[in-house]
Amino acid sequence: MTVKKKTTKKKVAKKKATKKKPALKKQGKNVGEELPENYEFGRPTKYKKEMCQIVIEKSKSNEFITRTDIAVHFDVGMDTLIEWEKKHVDFSKALKKSEAYRMQYMERMGLTGTHQGKSFNAVPWLFMTKNMFPKHYSDKKEIAVETTDEAKRSFGFSLEEPTDKID
Repeated sequence: MTVKKKTTKKKVAKKKATKKKPALKKQGKNVGEELPENYEFGRPTKYKKEMCQIVIEKSKSNEFITRTDIAVHFDVGMDTLIEWEKKHVDFSKALKKSEAYRMQYMERMGLTGTHQGKSFNAVPWLFMTKNMFPKHYSDKKEIAVETTDEAKRSFGFSLEEPTDKID
């Protein structure tokens, strides 16, 4: 003999409440109401124009040495920082300026460290600098070589087996 569970009014009401509502597409709360042109759905951004000046000033005073410092200061993730850089031209410019100040700090640290003698450990400094600024400090240099059709013809060769065999 099987026993059926009774569904109470609370359970039925709970099930109805959890059903997903269809997403609004460019409409306000009232049907037919249009939203502003630049309206975006989702959580509002933490980005403010004043952040650009903060990034530059704190990088100048060596408070921001890495991009992680910037992200932590504004309480956002690195992905958000990258997204802001792509989306906001002024923030992108501020990060580029910040990179120059950060690079200057690392260079000065290395230059003063060379005069400190054995108390300065150059290996970690070198790895940090190479990883922070790979475009500027790298052991590997890539050189692009372009070939023309004429150059291909003058250095042409074949991969056929030779007909003359040497015994």
